[in-house]
Amino acid sequence: MSTFFVVTNKKLENIDPNLSHINFANSWSIYYDKGIINGKNYLYTGSNRNPYLNEIFLCASPEEIRLEEFFDVSDGYCIILFLDCEIIVLTDRYGKIPIFYSKSKVSIILTTDLDDDFSEELILLNPNKYISIDLNSDTIELTDKPPIVAYSHQTDEAGFIKHLSRESETAVMNSIGKYRNIGLLYSGGVDSSIIALILKKNNVPFTAYVVGVANSPDVIMAQRASKILDIDLQIVLIDEYLVERDLKEIDEIIQTKLFSTTITTVPRVVSLEVAIVLYFGIKKASEDECDVIFSAIGTEEFFIGFSLESRHLDQNRTLLDITLRKMESIYTRDMYRNYRLSSHFNIGLKTPFVSTKLYELALAIPIKLKVQNEIKKFIWRRTGLSMGLPKEIADRKNKATQFGSSSSKLISKLAKKHGHKYKSDFILQFLP
Repeated sequence: MSTFFVVTNKKLENIDPNLSHINFANSWSIYYDKGIINGKNYLYTGSNRNPYLNEIFLCASPEEIRLEEFFDVSDGYCIILFLDCEIIVLTDRYGKIPIFYSKSKVSIILTTDLDDDFSEELILLNPNKYISIDLNSDTIELTDKPPIVAYSHQTDEAGFIKHLSRESETAVMNSIGKYRNIGLLYSGGVDSSIIALILKKNNVPFTAYVVGVANSPDVIMAQRASKILDIDLQIVLIDEYLVERDLKEIDEIIQTKLFSTTITTVPRVVSLEVAIVLYFGIKKASEDECDVIFSAIGTEEFFIGFSLESRHLDQNRTLLDITLRKMESIYTRDMYRNYRLSSHFNIGLKTPFVSTKLYELALAIPIKLKVQNEIKKFIWRRTGLSMGLPKEIADRKNKATQFGSSSSKLISKLAKKHGHKYKSDFILQFLP
């Protein structure tokens, strides 16, 4: 499942013999697994097919490849460019392809997987930066990518809604590529329903998957919404037995303990509660031979769907500043977990709303249009209405995945069953 790269000027005895190998400058060697090489430049896009990236990468000569061409590509990728005695490591801006790195005097380790002997030394690359490694001076430098700036020619609510409708449809349709068997993680809320509406409008066949406890809010709403929108829905029911049976496997896949020691992220319990839903949904889509599944994440951060508690306004930080931080930290909360799960089941995972065009537009929309009369994601909900969503779906209140599916309640029940008052104590005991 992992993708592993080693760049070294020393013969390593423990290198996997199955890794591909090419020589590089000044006695340095490159070992890699998966991905494609053009000359000595490397491209990896995970389980996602991306003809656009491949065309840019393969049609240009290695010397003609320019970093600027890739800065604002919204799909996941990792590119490694070998320029004389310099190595450039560049990922997508959102960490859809997560890269961990470590450097010593004799080797550079780049991997998407923490399952290796170097896990304590690895650092998760902030996707808002890229790495430059000078092999002559033995130095490594992190460089900021150009910032995304607000852009929209619209100035009023109606104009922003029109712009959002166009860009969201473009983002979804551009994500389809050559995929034929398409799945959609579905909750019956505004975000996943907008994707469903766009696919249906463009006559793209797909199957929606809702995961949850019987009679949980997401299952009830998804059933109702799927009938209203006339879409094919698969209900994936979960219970205590299934979660207890598969919890260790889920934890091993998303590596909550290793990941949390590498970077500050959400609590381990929360990561697992969300991952339970994704695990069973992606697993079912894979069993149904879907080659890609869509997820509607991103709008909570872009349009202020997150909880507006006093703790979010501490240290004199403005709501705009908090929103920007949440946009830029999607990679620590969502992307590594999503990448690990989709890779495990060998299925592409698309997050079309996490895109540069929508990011630029979201920055241009005034806060007062994102939260209005205590309605969060106001402008996004109005966009859904303008695209044809019924008011009942467009205005459904936000429920975090773990609460909408009731996976959080299942963990609480399992904790009590095993004699623990707190879920965190149960997780520590159950997942040593």
